[in-house]
Amino acid sequence: MFKNVKNLFKKCKTTYKTIFESYGDESTRNTFKGELNCEAGKLFFTVLISMVAWITYIENDIVLHQFPMLAVSIRVGLTSLSAILIVMKLTKRFRNHPIIMMTLMIGYLNVATALVTGTAGEMATSYIGGFSFVLMISTFAPLILKHKFFISTFSIATFFVGGALANLNFSSIAIRYSINDLILAYLLNILVSYILDQIKYVSWQRQQKFMELVDETMNFAEKAEAASKAKSDFLAKMSHEIRTPMNAINGMAELALREDLPDAAREHIITIKQAGTNLLSIINDILDFSKIESGKLEIVPSKYLFSSLVNDVVSIIRMRVVDSNLSFVVNIDCNVPNSLIGDETRIRQVLLNILSNAVKYTKKGFVSFSVSGEITEDTVLLTIDVTDTGNGIKPEDLEKLFKEFVQVDLAAHKDVEGAGLGLVITKKLVNAMDGNIDVQSEYGSGSTFTITLSQKICSPEPLASVEKPEEKSVLVYERNEIYADSIVCTVDNLGVNCERAENDDILREKLKSKKYTFLFVSYPLLEHARKIIKEVKSNVKIVVLTEFGDATADINLDVLAMPVHSISVANILNGVADNFSYGTNESIIARFIAPEARVLIVDDINTNLKVAEGLMLPYQMQMDLRSNGIEAVEAVKTNSYDLVFMDHMMPEMDGIEATKLIRKMGKENPSYAELPIIALTANAVSGTKEMFLANGFNDFLSKPIDIIKLNAILTNWLPKEKQEKYEPKATDAETSNPEAEKIRIAGVDTEKGISMTGGTLKGYMQTLAVFHKDGLQKIDEIKNSLETNNYLLYATYAHALKSALANIGASKLSESAKALEAAGKKKDAAFINSNNAKFLANLEALLNNLEETLSLNNDGERKTVADIELLRSELNMLKEALESLDSAAIDKTVDRLREFSQADGIGQNVENILQSILIGEYDEAVAMIDTSIKKDFKVWLS
Repeated sequence: MFKNVKNLFKKCKTTYKTIFESYGDESTRNTFKGELNCEAGKLFFTVLISMVAWITYIENDIVLHQFPMLAVSIRVGLTSLSAILIVMKLTKRFRNHPIIMMTLMIGYLNVATALVTGTAGEMATSYIGGFSFVLMISTFAPLILKHKFFISTFSIATFFVGGALANLNFSSIAIRYSINDLILAYLLNILVSYILDQIKYVSWQRQQKFMELVDETMNFAEKAEAASKAKSDFLAKMSHEIRTPMNAINGMAELALREDLPDAAREHIITIKQAGTNLLSIINDILDFSKIESGKLEIVPSKYLFSSLVNDVVSIIRMRVVDSNLSFVVNIDCNVPNSLIGDETRIRQVLLNILSNAVKYTKKGFVSFSVSGEITEDTVLLTIDVTDTGNGIKPEDLEKLFKEFVQVDLAAHKDVEGAGLGLVITKKLVNAMDGNIDVQSEYGSGSTFTITLSQKICSPEPLASVEKPEEKSVLVYERNEIYADSIVCTVDNLGVNCERAENDDILREKLKSKKYTFLFVSYPLLEHARKIIKEVKSNVKIVVLTEFGDATADINLDVLAMPVHSISVANILNGVADNFSYGTNESIIARFIAPEARVLIVDDINTNLKVAEGLMLPYQMQMDLRSNGIEAVEAVKTNSYDLVFMDHMMPEMDGIEATKLIRKMGKENPSYAELPIIALTANAVSGTKEMFLANGFNDFLSKPIDIIKLNAILTNWLPKEKQEKYEPKATDAETSNPEAEKIRIAGVDTEKGISMTGGTLKGYMQTLAVFHKDGLQKIDEIKNSLETNNYLLYATYAHALKSALANIGASKLSESAKALEAAGKKKDAAFINSNNAKFLANLEALLNNLEETLSLNNDGERKTVADIELLRSELNMLKEALESLDSAAIDKTVDRLREFSQADGIGQNVENILQSILIGEYDEAVAMIDTSIKKDFKVWLS
């Protein structure tokens, strides 16, 4: 019954709008009078109210009014007028002029009230308050300003004339008091009416200008669309003609670089090669987009792991919701085969686009990502649902959703940027993969995008499975209903019995049954759960549910970071969850060793090289260090590496250029194309991984380097046959008491610095020494770059300092460097001029503090000239290790020689040798050793 009443109300409302709110087409609003006419149409329902509004006063008029029949007649007259006005609105002549009816109604209301009030006699004071209220009604009514003035003034005059004719006692104190209120109401009516009219007029003018801009924009969009299609067709046809000469230029430049050339000529050709490579990359991007527009996009199926695709997508999207009020839930059918054949890159692009839109257009509630699969012989039909609780889409906008350059419901999404191409490209990509995309939406409640996509099955193993599921059961204690339902659904899907406890009492009762092996509990409820577990003496295993990015104080607990899905839950239930602590010594112990593996590390900052080298020492790999892209390319040409870590931003040649050159070499030698290259970057934002993969990298590692992520990279990319199982000895985890090792440096979080540089004070002090030298050098380079207004080079130096400062624990100064880097990229001279001096002053103060700290910590370890024979012996061993390229021997000897780096007279020369080794200049280091030994160190001691 309620539903029928609701439907009837909706029908009546629709009928009313169709009949009574009509005021003509949009063109009637091109004038200010037309705008008022439009408002009057929307307020026409007040005429319906006026039919009965005064009827209720008649009973009082009969008792109170001096001339009751006059008052009753006037009030009935309003009802009659309202009925006449409704009839007039239905006529063709007055249908589109509601402002006329509104003026007549307000005019009658004011004048009639004035007449009733003026003739009320002794009870006039009871009526004057109502008259003042009626006067204010006209203030806010959508009438022409001069009509408002006339109606109000004529009403006041009517009151005084009517009062005089009816012998109203104007000398009465009560009457005079009420008339003062009436006059004030009249003056306020005049003033406020004028102000509102001006505001409405200015608003209308702005709206007109906005509509003109919209028209111009739409015309421009139509022209741009036509031009874009013409461009796409042209570029698609000309792809071969454009690419061929660019490839020829790059190829000839590469051949020229192999010749014996003067330095100046070589630099010019390298510049040509780099510019050509960059231009070719831009051209390729344009052509790929043009292929989409012209329908010539190629889908390249290949083998991929669906688990990897899911993890990539979930990781990127949860970073976008981490600071929002949204819950992000993931439900992946564990029976979907993991090894599939399809275009992984395009599927990832589609999923990220749909999910990013869901996050972008949803202010509160949740975004859900669900995948199910239907297997038929050697194919699986994936059904992917993305649901949100955003604004939703109007029914009339659904058909426009996948059209080019169209953004629906602009008024509701005025703060969302975009060109209206995302869903168009998504639909074309899905269609190109023989899939389908559909959308269902209820305006105001949210939307669901459904993608169906068929993929070939490479191997039938499921995405996730639980060992002996019948022996396990899960109890979920999570008060966020969205999360709880998702977890229960996921565990059930894995074939494991799962139930939910909504509160402490239910939790207590369920745990008493002793039938649960796991308790999944949200972190805020952990202590409650522990007390109840202890109370009922349960041996259930606790798994803590945390928001992404949150940490738990208890490092012994298993942790699931939201959103959970079948892969992560299966790992927990199988007891293979990868739980590490970032704050313990355990985290710096290698999980394997690889003494036969050879790794190249490239970074233009010696501090960063030292940090990376220190973090990789436990793996016992052979490591080479280089300081720029050019040196990296040469090193790859002359040595056989298993893995390369390449810094992203470097002067001379950056990591992307160097990687592209190495990949080009793969045409002659396939090993260069297959060589794993990992990008090192301090700018790890959404889309970073995709950018690096598109430029020839295999993966990326953000700086400051995370030890656990480093371990995952090494495990994944080093040859498995070179990874040897390593059982850590007790001494591996032994370090001195952290409190004893703690040092204080103003502006530096030394504990964080020690953790980031290998976990020992000794390693940290060595890193500080390297940074001290780097910092002094970078100050001069920054000043030189500003003298020549080379802001891009300035940004590169600031970028380098940003990561180096973060590595030693100087977070605040690192943030300053980050801001200056951004200003350098934008060539924002004003910001740099305002902030650079302060930054350099703070950096110099830090370097002075470091110098004092390094001096104090080395006072008891300085070597003297009396140790010259020991020094000679160590240098001879270092020379032999360098000549034989024995990295293990080099590392051991370098560690022993560091004790001489602060010795009086010889310390700086030892440091020079160590610096040469650090950046891979082995020949230079050997030459310095030979010179010092032949001259019996006289050159050092002089």
